[in-house]
Amino acid sequence: FCDYRGEGVAYLTATTRTERPVSVVRLHTPLSVLFRYNTGHARQRVLEEYEHEAIRAADRIVSPSRALADEIRQATGDDLSIDISPHPVDPRFLECDISADDYDGDEILYVGRFEERKGVETLARAAGAFLRELSDARLVMIGGDTNKSAAEPSMRKVVEALIPRALRGRVEFIDRLPREELFEHYRRARICVFPSHFENFPNTCLEAMALGRCTIGTTRSGMAEMIEDGVSGVVAPAQDADALSAAIVNVWRFPPERRRAMGEAARERIRSRYHPDVVAGELERLYGGYLESHPRRASMPRAVWRERRPRVAVVIPCYNHGAFLREAIESVRAQSYDRVECVVVNDGSTDPATLKALAEAEREGARVIHQENAGLAAARNAGVRATDASFFAPLDADDRIEPEFVESLLQPLLDEPALGYCYSHVRFFGDASGGWECPPYDPRKLLIENVSTATAVVRRRAFDEVGGYQPDMIYGFEDWDFWIALLGAGYH
Repeated sequence: FCDYRGEGVAYLTATTRTERPVSVVRLHTPLSVLFRYNTGHARQRVLEEYEHEAIRAADRIVSPSRALADEIRQATGDDLSIDISPHPVDPRFLECDISADDYDGDEILYVGRFEERKGVETLARAAGAFLRELSDARLVMIGGDTNKSAAEPSMRKVVEALIPRALRGRVEFIDRLPREELFEHYRRARICVFPSHFENFPNTCLEAMALGRCTIGTTRSGMAEMIEDGVSGVVAPAQDADALSAAIVNVWRFPPERRRAMGEAARERIRSRYHPDVVAGELERLYGGYLESHPRRASMPRAVWRERRPRVAVVIPCYNHGAFLREAIESVRAQSYDRVECVVVNDGSTDPATLKALAEAEREGARVIHQENAGLAAARNAGVRATDASFFAPLDADDRIEPEFVESLLQPLLDEPALGYCYSHVRFFGDASGGWECPPYDPRKLLIENVSTATAVVRRRAFDEVGGYQPDMIYGFEDWDFWIALLGAGYH
């Protein structure tokens, strides 16, 4: 799972380590870290906590940089065990022939978003000093704009305003470019500078170094781990415009042969440490170790459950829906799983056509239960309690299920005892078209809105534990209430 927006939180908090495969959260840069350095942005506390909870619940945590690992420990307040596995460089940057490149150009290049965390304001303040001292230098800044705050919608305009008016003619702003178009900009640069206040493991620094550029990064970032300070680049203090300006002036004035030697050392550093083959090999060994040390989950072998073959009851409540009943029953009879019984509950129907359809269904072998009209929830309860099947599936009389519905949804319930039910996507038929792709199960989201239809394969034991559907909910939402009750009983 990625850390961003806590994408793994529902699964990781709903399962235990012994119930699931080894689960890894790979860090990028969570919102709590972004907001720490983008001070004008409104916090998103709920999403931040989702991210932290997913990180804490993971079996293993992997970060591209030690810098980010330290930030995560500080943000969560936990002394987490975090393994380091860096990002690889795009190999096209290493394959490029740079033997004829000029190391004496006039460009100082920044590539990245215009974002407070990226240090663009620090760079603009430094430019007032280094552009005055380096009369033949130009600053080129390439990247997309972002807002600094609600009151300042354009960070680029903030940066432009920080450049002294007399020097603005020597600063060029270029909007975001495709990576392929960045090659020539990198290769024209005498210096590439990435002044981030915090940065995980930026591709831009990898790319510049892979192309043999003299690169300046900052502390408090993965760049300080990429760059061997003074050998394959220069590491300057973060959030210090004076120190950044001094570093730029110093590197600019290196003799050409020293800049070339630093560029060659940078290229070799990336080739030997961050080539995709190198990173993939390390990652394979890391994940292989995870698999070796992870306890095997106690799932039921497929051969065992096929031998047991539990019965599944499909319960069809029917109130004056005789026109659709045959289709619903036929969809049950067409199931690929052959231990399925059909229970129809006549919920006090008064329509003659429906009464006729019910009689036909009973003659053709369906089990039909008759009761006074009590509502959908009560009818479902009656149908479930009339059978001793280990699992059941409620099906409205005007719906139908596809042939592999029961077999497909039964398997996860047999594999995972903590599961109370399993649902599917929905496809409309008849006068309607399209469908509903039900979202992934999320216990928190379930408390806010329903995430599935009433039709699912449900564990009978779970039904009994919560007392079934609430019969007084005659105006709808009885299925949602039932799912929440299962959650309260510890089922997912």
